[in-house]
Amino acid sequence: MPIQLTAQGGDFRANVQALDAAQARQSLQKIQAHLSQPGKGTGTLTLFNRTKAGADLTLERKSGFQLLGRGARLKDTSDVLKTLLDRAGLPEARAELERHAGTRHRVGADKMLAILNRHLASGGREAAAEHRPGPGIAAERGARLPGPPSAETVASKSRPVCAPSLEGLLTKAGVERGAVLGEGQYGEVRKVKVAGEQLVLKTYHPDLAIKRGEPMILSNSRSRVSNEAIAAYLTSKANHQDYQVNVAQPRYFIVKPVSGDEHRMVNPLELRALLKETREVTWECVGLLMPEAKGGEVEELLAKGQLTGQNQRQIIKGTLEAVMKLNERGFIHRDLKPANIFFDAASGKTTLIDTGMMHKTSKNKPETLFLPGQSGTPLYKHPRMVTGGRCGSEADLCATALMAMMMEHPNTGSQLATEMHFRARDVGGNSPARILLEVMYKKDPLGQRVPRDEFRAIHDSLQDQKSLTSLALSCLAQAGKPAKAWADRATAQGIYAELLQHPSLQES
Repeated sequence: MPIQLTAQGGDFRANVQALDAAQARQSLQKIQAHLSQPGKGTGTLTLFNRTKAGADLTLERKSGFQLLGRGARLKDTSDVLKTLLDRAGLPEARAELERHAGTRHRVGADKMLAILNRHLASGGREAAAEHRPGPGIAAERGARLPGPPSAETVASKSRPVCAPSLEGLLTKAGVERGAVLGEGQYGEVRKVKVAGEQLVLKTYHPDLAIKRGEPMILSNSRSRVSNEAIAAYLTSKANHQDYQVNVAQPRYFIVKPVSGDEHRMVNPLELRALLKETREVTWECVGLLMPEAKGGEVEELLAKGQLTGQNQRQIIKGTLEAVMKLNERGFIHRDLKPANIFFDAASGKTTLIDTGMMHKTSKNKPETLFLPGQSGTPLYKHPRMVTGGRCGSEADLCATALMAMMMEHPNTGSQLATEMHFRARDVGGNSPARILLEVMYKKDPLGQRVPRDEFRAIHDSLQDQKSLTSLALSCLAQAGKPAKAWADRATAQGIYAELLQHPSLQES
């Protein structure tokens, strides 16, 4: 459903610039109201009717795969939103949006909503002048912060840090807050220091229960729907059993009773004991303290051209190894993509992040063996999920395969993945490898729509056993095996082990 703005298309820049403060605020309020509705706070905002004179200028939320090659539209969208904030007298909001959009000009619906919630109700310039910097800003300006905590202060099993509020807890624990790294629909991420160690603090918005329908409940029950806190808790349990899963792990959890105010800072083992000892209490997670992932986000490294062929092989191999370990422990990441992977070139280490959609399976609960409903980013979805079929760990393998192909051939690979998504609707999603080959060579072949040299390059890669594209085809062929076969962990482990021996990964 489009969000109708106050201006019209045609000379849209002039039309938006001509709005007065009240009209600009009205448009922003429409955007805020729309994005505040359940399920509307995701996707990338995109401007429509830009060049249609007399037509209403509208915004729509689009998924990533629909935005390939639409740089001008995204820049226009970003420019219009910045102009609306300017006209409404919200300079701080405009500056925040500019930092978020960056050079790629993508404006996430969740980020836009967070900006509007923070600034729109403030009344513009007057309220902005009254705004007081938070702890993160104070840290950047050199304000005096609490020193590192003593060994007794940091959470321990015998004396966990407790306080009646989140702010009080962080102060009592000696958490030194630094710059904000990002903010989304559900929470904020910022740099912090605890006992001299650089960590990342992720806190969830107080009204999260309203947005999600329930708080970030922590539970030992595997029947409960997964959320980021549960996934972090379960994977950290695996780590503390000397089983290293290459996923960003929390060092501490910040929890409180749903019906109380006492906040506690506990490590994963203490949390496990707490849940067992207080079964009558329902605990919710209000924050996570995690080590800062080393290196950079793979999506950014790719965009900047900072990954060598060897780096790409290291990333794909590391991702496959991580997915294999997750599968062995009964986890499905469910949202693998370059934006959710960090890579450190110095060590060659790959780290999966963002466990917000992770799913836990159980051999004793058949209903958990397959992913519930639609999930993941459309461009990296298993075709089986596009058509509404059952899918398990093969969803992670398919996403890894598509990443490998797009790393080696950024332009043609992305177009191929996009067309596979749509072709799956016509031919079914049970054979991803067949869909890839159909898009390449059969009805309306890809070679008719891309430059000849680019098509030839990806064609040759499919024949070259040492290429990542060849590995991608092998992964897609395995991902096409029946979901029932993938539900058997031993079978899945054998598939991953075989793929890790692929010739393309032996030079990493």
